[in-house]
Amino acid sequence: MIAFESQLTLETVANTVAKVGGFASGKPDQILDALFIIDRGYAIDLGNGSGSFKFVPPEGNQSGWIAVEDGDVLFTLMTWLSITMPRVVRFGPLLPLYLLEMQKESPKVIV
Repeated sequence: MIAFESQLTLETVANTVAKVGGFASGKPDQILDALFIIDRGYAIDLGNGSGSFKFVPPEGNQSGWIAVEDGDVLFTLMTWLSITMPRVVRFGPLLPLYLLEMQKESPKVIV
């Protein structure tokens, strides 16, 4: 989830999101992995702490939700995406495949 502006504090939003859905909720239709608030910071569900994205404070591996006030939210978002997204190697462009599917669904030719 990405939020652009909020009057709520990061702590309030992170606590609410952690209660509603996440790794600990056990409900697959309510799982939210991360929340990035552009002008505040981010909250990430680290699950049991053994996933690909880790937060390691001096005390050891962190698990569950963490909230961090940070000015580099977009950089953290891109880093988080590059670490957690599945990797697929493609040797051709992907966009034409979507364009072909769109044409199949609603062909409208105007001459």
